Amino acid sequence: HAIRRGDPDFAMPPKKALAASQVAALEKWVALGAPWPAEVAKTLLAAGADIVGMNCGRGPDRAITIIREMRAVTDAPLIAYPNAGLPITKGDVTTYELGPEAMAKDYPALLDAGCNIVGACCGSGPEHIRLIAEVARARRKR
Repeated sequence: HAIRRGDPDFAMPPKKALAASQVAALEKWVALGAPWPAEVAKTLLAAGADIVGMNCGRGPDRAITIIREMRAVTDAPLIAYPNAGLPITKGDVTTYELGPEAMAKDYPALLDAGCNIVGACCGSGPEHIRLIAEVARARRKR
């Protein structure tokens, strides 16, 4: 199934709260390692990928683990675009677990884990990106 940009069935943030079963399935998938990052990296690189990594997920803390596991099996460039945590829907309002400062604070560790390219996914906004870019620029100047 292909998802087109703007497909209303897959809008982020979701228009309504996720069902408890959906949250449980997402948490189980994330807990499984979403899945086995080292094996995914090896498989994609063997298939001809130049860059591998992760996007979405639960947040930068999990991205650190994924990137560290991928880095253990490759010297290829790694990319990470984690979510600002999981969505929290109250009535008609959806927010995410991590504000800009809370999200950016994990990016030094993400870069230390071996990530070469960083960004952000669901729940992030211009301030998240600005702070993440500050972290990346500061690292580049070292």
